[in-house]
Amino acid sequence: PRPSMTPSETVPYFLWMAERSRFGAGQATYRGESAAGYVDTLAHAAYDRKVFAKIGGYDERLGRTEDNEIHYRMKRAGFKFYYDPTIRSRHLARPALVGMLRQKFLNGYWIAVTLPVAPQCFSLRHFVPGFFVVAIIGSLVLLALGWRWPLIILAGAYGGSAGACAMWDGLSSRTWRGYMLWPLLPVMFLGMHLAYGIGLLRGLLAIPGKLRQWRGYQLPYPVGPDEA
Repeated sequence: PRPSMTPSETVPYFLWMAERSRFGAGQATYRGESAAGYVDTLAHAAYDRKVFAKIGGYDERLGRTEDNEIHYRMKRAGFKFYYDPTIRSRHLARPALVGMLRQKFLNGYWIAVTLPVAPQCFSLRHFVPGFFVVAIIGSLVLLALGWRWPLIILAGAYGGSAGACAMWDGLSSRTWRGYMLWPLLPVMFLGMHLAYGIGLLRGLLAIPGKLRQWRGYQLPYPVGPDEA
């Protein structure tokens, strides 16, 4: 199904705009599809019981990436994800900025922590915010050593991309609120990407401890008909 990203009275409009933006929230195929067909992954998918009977249950060690991991096992077993735009599901964005940033931080954290479990279930796009944070740190170090151009180039490239995408999102909203609030989006994008990237780096540091904690874990397999 396609997540229905519609404004809500409980969510500030600029947070809703940031969450629905492909620049801010991600480039998964299903976000931009309009025609029915097979896609690489889905949010809020429905599964047949035989899927779990064949591949086992969710990896209960994973706090936020259990869908990434089990989708990888599904594809490896030969199953496909079919996108039907007539099926709708409702996605509620976090109602406060702090909550949204915390969500992005934990998303990045669990992406990193899942790497020793199933690195194949992620693509390069999952790690771009982490590379961005590392680039900022490196540019600041070079700035302290007297090299200012790396930071200027990074700021210009990111600012230009964020500004252009924010303007497009504001215009495509076709609402006066969208037209007026789009200048806030580049700031929102920066906060979301920094939170995610910092969370990813924090997760990398947590991997040794998680591996000790998870020693001896067995996936729920096979899953019987009463459990699926």
